[in-house]
Amino acid sequence: METKPLAIETRMIYAVTEAGKITPNPSAEGIIMNAGKKKYYYITDVESVPLIQEQGITADEGAIPIFIVHRGKMRDVLNTAGYIAANQLFLGEYALFEIMEAGITGDIISHGVSGKTAPFQKIITQESIARDYIKFINCFTTTFSV
Repeated sequence: METKPLAIETRMIYAVTEAGKITPNPSAEGIIMNAGKKKYYYITDVESVPLIQEQGITADEGAIPIFIVHRGKMRDVLNTAGYIAANQLFLGEYALFEIMEAGITGDIISHGVSGKTAPFQKIITQESIARDYIKFINCFTTTFSV
């Protein structure tokens, strides 16, 4: 399974090989995910990637939905993101961003959703996160289960 190419300039941190293996992207030039730290992630539709890379993430009604992964394993991140994208956002294709902790100035509160990923889903109560504090990871395709 290859990563779907987009017609935009991106700096992907990870790439997915044809065999489905997740590997660091050698062109990421020094972008490193620190294993073991708490990480904050944002999911959106793929069409929003250029705008987010240009302007950052803008809140909807003062809230930015995120999810948190504590172990720092990319497979855990992708499993959680895929579940949220398919089962809550109903996105066939989605983009995944990491949010650096320094960009979070608001409170992080419970999202109030249900499901197996509910403990990881939070809301940041702030109007925006500057582009300097976000890293584009990649775009992915989900499989819906009925």
